[in-house]
Amino acid sequence: MEYVEIESIEPYEVEDVYDIQMEDDPSFIANGIVVHNSGMRKLLKDLAMIKPLVFDDIAAATALYRPGPIDAGLVDQFVAIKQGMKAAEYDHPLVEPALRDTYGVITYQEQVMQVCRDLCGFTMVEADHIRKAMGKKDKEKMATYRQLFVEGASKNGMSEYAASVLWDKIEGFAGYAFNKSHSVEYSVISFWSMWLKVNYPAEFFAAAMTVVDDEAKLTALVTDAKAHGLQVLPPDINHSTDRIEIDGKNLYAPFQAVKGISAKVAGHILDAIKHRGKPFESKSDFEAALIELGIGGKVNKSHREKLERVGCFASITPGALPSTDVSRLKDRIELMPGFTVENVKAERGIATDKLSQIKIVSLNSEFRDCDKCSLKDQPHPMVRMGKAPKFMMVFDNPHYQEGTADKILEGDNGAYVKAALKEVGLSVSDGYFTTLVKGVKEKGAKSLTNEQINGCVDYLKREIEALKPPVIVAMGAQSARFFVPSIKGSPADYAGKVVFDADLDASVILGLNPASLHFNPGHIKHVQNVCHTLSTLVKD
Repeated sequence: MEYVEIESIEPYEVEDVYDIQMEDDPSFIANGIVVHNSGMRKLLKDLAMIKPLVFDDIAAATALYRPGPIDAGLVDQFVAIKQGMKAAEYDHPLVEPALRDTYGVITYQEQVMQVCRDLCGFTMVEADHIRKAMGKKDKEKMATYRQLFVEGASKNGMSEYAASVLWDKIEGFAGYAFNKSHSVEYSVISFWSMWLKVNYPAEFFAAAMTVVDDEAKLTALVTDAKAHGLQVLPPDINHSTDRIEIDGKNLYAPFQAVKGISAKVAGHILDAIKHRGKPFESKSDFEAALIELGIGGKVNKSHREKLERVGCFASITPGALPSTDVSRLKDRIELMPGFTVENVKAERGIATDKLSQIKIVSLNSEFRDCDKCSLKDQPHPMVRMGKAPKFMMVFDNPHYQEGTADKILEGDNGAYVKAALKEVGLSVSDGYFTTLVKGVKEKGAKSLTNEQINGCVDYLKREIEALKPPVIVAMGAQSARFFVPSIKGSPADYAGKVVFDADLDASVILGLNPASLHFNPGHIKHVQNVCHTLSTLVKD
């Protein structure tokens, strides 16, 4: 075992950590404040575009990447000057020593204190009083200090007007002032984390996965670990404990990573391992150890079956499939959702036998005459079914152009989806296209009501029952929440995410409403990402 004194690693002396290609590294900043933040990644990439990224850039970015500085345009100004697109400007030569390191951009409270001392002749104590007034947003004291500031700056040749303008900047900065010592402290922790990730990736990911308590963050870490050449495996009876264990490039999940295995049950398993004193050679050895300790009921049959389903005993069971075998994937997704990032590929197409087709034709006729909700007088266009469908795509509701054409996937929204499908080698012939709510929304309505969803949802359930799709694409916030009620964030946040629904025996790909492209053309990348994910599941 190698021991590393992490505090001896100096951020200013190590260069390789800053040479990360952040386009491919989803967690460059590794502390809990901005981990996996795409906006921060973009800021750091922009800062490194022309000149190399240095530690001071990370510290400044930590202070600036907040709503106040962003809204004030300070982030764009900082980046432009760092890239050499704009020259740094100083209101007076005496403020340059305080602001030189941040390219003339007021970034920290300590800089304001230094400006007050260098330009206006304030003492250290007086400058600290201004810092406190800024932190407390004390308007009365700030008004008093304005006069003293202008008078002091005037003594050094600055006009009263220019001094007042500079004070206005400082006073505006007070609304989001950040302490440099805090920013540097956060950034040092970020640097140490990133240094570990660069130099000891297995240890970094093992520690991070052990302490993270959010499934989405855990999934992101597992995905990132795989990208770094590590394999995250289910628990193994002879390798695992109650934390992530490292064996070369393999990271073994703890026993309690399996749903239904509590920390207490994991503790009993560890007791059996300790009692055995050597590796188990069979599942029977493990069960014998439990009986000898009198804890067979505490690690009961249900616990053992779940462990077996994810391959915990595969290495000691002759002829057993490895824990990573594709046949175990559905069980792993069900029992270890955060640790399992692989998706279930479609093993069947959509049911197109005569009976299924008759059911769909009957459903079409039924819902076109539907009067179960307030959209009963609106157009109810026909669903669209390809010649050899492999997936079902569900939109929130028909677009008005589809209502006019009396068919789903017509008009602008349909064109966006068709183009995205074509890019990945798929077409309309490969899918079945329907909606959560069958009627076109009334003009001016922003979203569907519960009454409308509840009135129509039975039709979609019957479509799914008849066709048994192996892959369902939910193209809209409300259809996504219908399939995955626990989903968090906006559609742009989860577009492309895959959730396996064991009850439907289907992979559900979460997407976004293509109508959003009318307001934000940049969302086309999310539609393309969804279709790319779809192609990986349905194409051979």
